[in-house]
Amino acid sequence: MVHPWHGLEVGRKPPEHVNAHIEITPYDLIKYEVDKSTGYLRVDRPQPTFSHPPALYGFIPRTYCGTRVEALFPGADRGDGDPLDICVISERPISRSEVIVPARILGGIQLLDRGEADDKVIVVLEGDHVWRNAADLEDLPPILVERLQHYFATYKLVPGAENQISVRGVCGRGHALVVVEAAIEDYKDLLLRPRDRSGPPEKRLETGGPGRSLWGRGALGTIPLRSSLTPPARPTCTWQEPGAGRRTTARPRSVNTSTGLAFGRHSTSSHMRADVLMSPAGGSVVPM
Repeated sequence: MVHPWHGLEVGRKPPEHVNAHIEITPYDLIKYEVDKSTGYLRVDRPQPTFSHPPALYGFIPRTYCGTRVEALFPGADRGDGDPLDICVISERPISRSEVIVPARILGGIQLLDRGEADDKVIVVLEGDHVWRNAADLEDLPPILVERLQHYFATYKLVPGAENQISVRGVCGRGHALVVVEAAIEDYKDLLLRPRDRSGPPEKRLETGGPGRSLWGRGALGTIPLRSSLTPPARPTCTWQEPGAGRRTTARPRSVNTSTGLAFGRHSTSSHMRADVLMSPAGGSVVPM
């Protein structure tokens, strides 16, 4: 199984043309999201209101909302630490999630979620017979954008509690393209981030093999490398040395909690890094 965050392509011509991996459809009253460590879709929470998502909702693969995205959002303290969210407008209803939707950027919504920059990029389905001529957000009917703003302003609202989410505005195609580019660069930075040795002590990771375990700590903590559904007898990763083209198979030494990526160092190089993701299903790896 290819992890939808790390294994799929950003799009055929980013930042203008991107792929959207869909987590929620307009027919869902449950908030689903991709589990970062396995790639499977999981239930996050029931929606607290009767408001349906007004569009397909998911994320752009190989993006990350970090320091570059935060810098583009006045008033934000940080990026939200997730892939960049995306809302897809389609004239024909799409009722399935976990599908890849090729899309074209039109604009975005600037959402502040408890101090975090949580941008939502608005796109149209490529080849859509109704919206094929839409070039910017202003080419959409205002009611569509208003519905999206209302949904995101209220979708985490809890009766009796203060709403900590606010829509700070909408942006056109030009700014949205800059946000997408920033999220792509933030993702590249995430891959190259060194291990954080100031975190909690290393923990034992069960691999499913009899009497076998693996120790590791990534930039943001420790996670199991594989799903418990089909555990391998012995965990291995393929390391790729940057610029050298050589590969070797070894046990990973470090795992990133936020991304599910395994990193390591090969004995022949002090700069060896594994830009691969352990597949939770088939015991294989996904080269980055």
